[in-house]
Amino acid sequence: MAESKQVIVKVKRQAGPKESALWEEFSLKWRPSMNVIICLRDIAENPVTRDGKKTTPISYDSNCLEEICGSCAMLINGRARMACSALVDKLEQPIRIEPMSKFPLVRDLTVDRQFMFESLKRVKAWIPIDGHTILAKGRACHPKFRKKAIRSRTALPAETAWRFARK
Repeated sequence: MAESKQVIVKVKRQAGPKESALWEEFSLKWRPSMNVIICLRDIAENPVTRDGKKTTPISYDSNCLEEICGSCAMLINGRARMACSALVDKLEQPIRIEPMSKFPLVRDLTVDRQFMFESLKRVKAWIPIDGHTILAKGRACHPKFRKKAIRSRTALPAETAWRFARK
């Protein structure tokens, strides 16, 4: 009988910021299109190390699973990347997973990103869209294009909005 393909994952675990770190190794059954988040979910379903020792599920963050929000960012094989887009087939094994080193550690792979969020709020790093005004160089969108922009939820090119706002 053919032996099924295995994925070896090494996770840096730490119960808290003041606790000592240790590495745990897990062996998972390979599946097509498997990413690191799927590996972490498989470990959560059955938290048993490669040696057969029962352990606690790994603490980690994930949200959109579409490489947009960045909440699943971690060090994967020494490189900062998002776990939702890190495909197992393209990674060198064993896959080494560590928390982001630039943020304070909470537990395992979970880090405190509060400082980053406060900084984004302080500089207002977002684009306000209220459904009626498309901000382009600080001017309102011409009514002729407003419905189309609202339907598509995209901003018009700045020069288009500027040209019609001047008339």
